[in-house]
Amino acid sequence: MQRDIAEEIKLGNETMALLDKQDEEDDFDGVDQRSRDVVRGVATMIYETLKDSKFLILFLNGSDEEIDVATMGVPPFSEFRNHAMIWTFRRSFASPPFFVCQALRFLGLDHCTDDTTSHSSEEWATLCGLYVLDLRYTVWNEIFSQEKLELMINLRELHVEGSRCWPDNTHLQGRLLNLEKLRIIKSQGETLTDISTSFMDKTKLEILDLSGSLWVTVLPASLSKACSLKVLVLDGCEELETVVIPDALPSSLISFSFDSYGPASRKWIPCVELPPSNLRPSSADEKQAKTSKISLEGCTLLENLFLRGLPNLVELDLSGTAIKMLNFETMVVQVPGLKRLFLLGCENLRAIIWNKRWCRVERCSNMETIFSADSTSFSQMETFWASDLPKARYIWCKSSKPDWMDRGDYRSFVNLRHLHLRSCPRLEFVLHADGTYSFPSLETLNIIHCSELRHVFVLKMTYSRRRRDIATYGATFPKLTTIRLHDLPLLQQICVVKMVTPMLHTVKVSGCWAMHRLSTVIATGGQEKKPTVEMEKEVWDALEWDGPEAGHHHSLFEVRHSHYYKKKLVRGALLR
Repeated sequence: MQRDIAEEIKLGNETMALLDKQDEEDDFDGVDQRSRDVVRGVATMIYETLKDSKFLILFLNGSDEEIDVATMGVPPFSEFRNHAMIWTFRRSFASPPFFVCQALRFLGLDHCTDDTTSHSSEEWATLCGLYVLDLRYTVWNEIFSQEKLELMINLRELHVEGSRCWPDNTHLQGRLLNLEKLRIIKSQGETLTDISTSFMDKTKLEILDLSGSLWVTVLPASLSKACSLKVLVLDGCEELETVVIPDALPSSLISFSFDSYGPASRKWIPCVELPPSNLRPSSADEKQAKTSKISLEGCTLLENLFLRGLPNLVELDLSGTAIKMLNFETMVVQVPGLKRLFLLGCENLRAIIWNKRWCRVERCSNMETIFSADSTSFSQMETFWASDLPKARYIWCKSSKPDWMDRGDYRSFVNLRHLHLRSCPRLEFVLHADGTYSFPSLETLNIIHCSELRHVFVLKMTYSRRRRDIATYGATFPKLTTIRLHDLPLLQQICVVKMVTPMLHTVKVSGCWAMHRLSTVIATGGQEKKPTVEMEKEVWDALEWDGPEAGHHHSLFEVRHSHYYKKKLVRGALLR
């Protein structure tokens, strides 16, 4: 240690030569490193260099023995001198030396225990200038008493790890008003059952990390008042039932993380950038997170998101956030129970990579593609709803791979039951029909106000055999019962090839003036009720048919003419 001090204060070659000579002698005599004595000549030089200097020593004592740094040449510490030392020690403290540091800004204690020795109010005045308090596996209840918290008027950061000591709700209110970062991780305490008003006055709080705190069952309602909050980390909060508060999370939130695998490594420094994968746990505990709903609605600045290992998560609401790409392979993973996804008003959203059973996308004014070409499987999706997407050109962007290489999208929508589209004016088609049974579960097709739509389903010719099959037999929709099409002026037909719908029940068409073909139905005798078709007479009269023997004839439908008429353009004006 004496050598480290000499190197730190740059004593020069002469001093280092004395240390080298002593080391050579000790090596020759077989003296153990731990048993080597200090060099008095070096101690004198250290003392002469430091005696009139202002300095701070951070001494990390990892042993169980007391070490007298004065023997190494460090001037003695007292309240009358202009230097101080902060140390760590494996044993209990009674009168820690930091009490004499009136200008102390950072205080960190690791695995320490208070022996409840009382101290004068003058000694506690050190807390007034404190900026950072870091307690790790330390038992020191007095530090969070009401009186001590009132002294921490300048505290910016509070870190508590693995500790049972923590201020109760009444002590926290009205205190620590300048707090910017609060981390309570791996907390073992059970006294934080009521923190509902803890954040009422924490208007400067930017980072809140509650990782591994099993006492967190609900988020405090007062968190909505933390108007500067940028980062919320709930990694390992397995008992948390929902991430929902009555007045919503602050709109200032930029980053949110909920990783049930547990807290990130200590190497991660809390900031807006969430922990990278190499600093996150690689495996999860057997215990499953209880969280069933997460709502980040209204967090208009939110762009960084990480969710993992939430088997009970049913609903995720990201409406109004600033997320640009929602990736279910890297951002939201291992959420097998997810049924409802809300993306209303996500104006910056450009694409979605992979998804679960239920997806609703609305009012995303800049989105051009809902699902990117990198998305490979939608086999879980049952309901898809998209509306008010003024720039959307594709529901699912065509892969850039050659057709003969691209196999990822085959039978991707096998469980899709309901498809709803509204007000997507730039959409020219909806999805690719990649085989004769591409949509075996589709029951409802509802499309409204898509002015550029020409076909709902178009072909993506991948393999020659499937190309021949779909050309010969058409595309079969075995469960499709309801079709509703409105205000699609350029729509020519629903599917670009023959469309077979044996279970069709109801067809309502209005404002589809370019439509010239309906689907094929299979006549099974007079006992079955014919599908009803409601559309304008002029559109009905213009439809093309293959004939009764092909199951494609007007006699197989029961038609009702609607009263929806094409708006006439004004060709002139009457002058008076």
